[in-house]
Amino acid sequence: MPTLIYAAAGQLETLKAELKKPYTRILAFVPHPQLQEELQHLAKEHKHLQLRTQALAPESGQASLHLMNLPAASSLEKPTGIKRLYPNLSQQKEVPVDTLSIEQVVTEARLDQEKDNTLILETNGQEEAILQALVNSQQLQHFKNIQVRVGQEPLFEKAATADGLNKFLNKRAYQQQSQKQRDPEHPLLNFKLNYQLLSDQKVKKIKTENEALKEELSKAKQERDLAQKERDQLQQQQEKLQKEFELACQEKDSQLSKKEKKSKQQQEQLAELQIRSQRLENENYQLNKTQEQLTQEFYKAQGQLELLQQLIKIP
Repeated sequence: MPTLIYAAAGQLETLKAELKKPYTRILAFVPHPQLQEELQHLAKEHKHLQLRTQALAPESGQASLHLMNLPAASSLEKPTGIKRLYPNLSQQKEVPVDTLSIEQVVTEARLDQEKDNTLILETNGQEEAILQALVNSQQLQHFKNIQVRVGQEPLFEKAATADGLNKFLNKRAYQQQSQKQRDPEHPLLNFKLNYQLLSDQKVKKIKTENEALKEELSKAKQERDLAQKERDQLQQQQEKLQKEFELACQEKDSQLSKKEKKSKQQQEQLAELQIRSQRLENENYQLNKTQEQLTQEFYKAQGQLELLQQLIKIP
């Protein structure tokens, strides 16, 4: 048998009506302090009713519950457009409440996705955020039936509208079946999961993803071909630079060889010049020495000549 998860800020009329239906269990999240006594009484009469004092929300934590003089208008969000519907609406007080995330609730409840489970939200401003949290956690389709009380215009801060919620759920394969018109400005919309539409949407999504993958594959192939072309060009440039480098090295080696040969020749010439210079110095030294000897002999011969001349003059 199916499970009902029911969340309301401050009313019990819908819950009382659902108690007559054959649910295996009903998890009720009604944090309004003035309704706790009546809830306890209902739980005694209906053993499958499990009460939670926390407020159902997108995330677990703490929040402030705005208690209004009209209990059904109480909310975790501040009232806005609902004041137009109820001009005498006023806040009595604000009380802190604990919140429990819808993801945690669904996980701990271990809902059978094949069962005819129902989610009813009369949370006055939290409805779209709770549904979005179910989408994010991929738990929305655990519920075949979804009922949401929502205004034709935003009645609370962060509240959805009937038209916006309809589009939100239609996008997820839920179709509106009916709406309870106790309050035309704030009706309870009833949506049912259309499995054929869900299948069509999945097929469409798969096709779209497939086309996107094909496009990405084609783009990746083009990028790969371009990269290969650039790689080939770089390879050619590298080979060209390598050849130029080798030629430059060969030319450098050739120039170095010529310079080394010329340097060697110059060194040999210098050595030869040094040898010749040394030889000339030696020859010059010998000549100087010979000249000195000749000069001495000249002076000696001149002295002897002068002596002979003096001897000749003697009578």
